[in-house]
Amino acid sequence: KRRAEISVLGGYHASDALSSTYVYGAALSFFPSEDFGVELMATRNPVTFRLEEPFNSFQGERHFQPGVSWNYLGALLWSPVHAKLRWNERSISHADLLVVAGGGQTVHDSVQGLTFQVGLGIKLYLTRFVSLRLDVRDLMIPQEVLGRGRTTHNLVTMLGFSAWVPG
Repeated sequence: KRRAEISVLGGYHASDALSSTYVYGAALSFFPSEDFGVELMATRNPVTFRLEEPFNSFQGERHFQPGVSWNYLGALLWSPVHAKLRWNERSISHADLLVVAGGGQTVHDSVQGLTFQVGLGIKLYLTRFVSLRLDVRDLMIPQEVLGRGRTTHNLVTMLGFSAWVPG
């Protein structure tokens, strides 16, 4: 309750329309109550089109320029499950299961609108002020690749550490 949390994360970005790649970033969260919080997250990942070379072999022209994508996302966090994990006779760890929903902006030439996100996360508290964090999110991004626009589903799996300050 009333805690701020700073996280560093890294993982895998499985893209629907573009090449899958690594992703990394940071998040700042605030929990005004034990069960509800808000989060601001920024992530970065390289962007390439996996079918660019076969497509170019027919025309000899480059249609998609590789680059970098930035995601600036806000989310509401709900923690419906608080767990205690008993490892042995003397060791008990606490954990929180999180449901994530929100939106924001993905900054890249192929993106044509707002990005929406839904996902799940778990935080395993290693010490009083440090937790291990695992997030799995679906980023729904309206994109245009080679003249075809559609809403893509991009599965992002990230692992990281969080440090938090109690209120």
